[in-house]
Amino acid sequence: MFDTDFRTSRAAIERLVNAIDTPGAGFWRLAGERLELVEFVAGRGLPEEVATSFTAATRSVPLDRTSLAIVRAAVERKPVVSYARELDPDVGSGYWLRRLGAERSIAAPILNDLDEPIGVVSVGVNGSISSDEVVADLVRRLASRLVAFV
Repeated sequence: MFDTDFRTSRAAIERLVNAIDTPGAGFWRLAGERLELVEFVAGRGLPEEVATSFTAATRSVPLDRTSLAIVRAAVERKPVVSYARELDPDVGSGYWLRRLGAERSIAAPILNDLDEPIGVVSVGVNGSISSDEVVADLVRRLASRLVAFV
């Protein structure tokens, strides 16, 4: 699935969105003490208003906003799985998972050759995919391909 080189980061994220039943997936670049949104691709059926609100809210996120899985993945330098049912529905990933209609998300850091975080890729996941390991493996593989776009 990710054996080819992508011409754009958008093409890479679109491949992930098309590969699994997801409300959406995104790619953020680490810029100082913030994550800056590079790409967000909405899945089939995601209302445009929700996609627009999500991109606006996550366009530039400070690294101290640890209620978001994308921040935790960057700070902790490891994949983070977040379950909507376990999170506060009013803030961070708990709020956005519910708005996106996802049961959970998997966020993985994009690491450089020195094993330092330079970005994050994240995907919302619905119940039709039963294995977090399968999705986490796809997200990690995609993260390794996105290094070229950071």
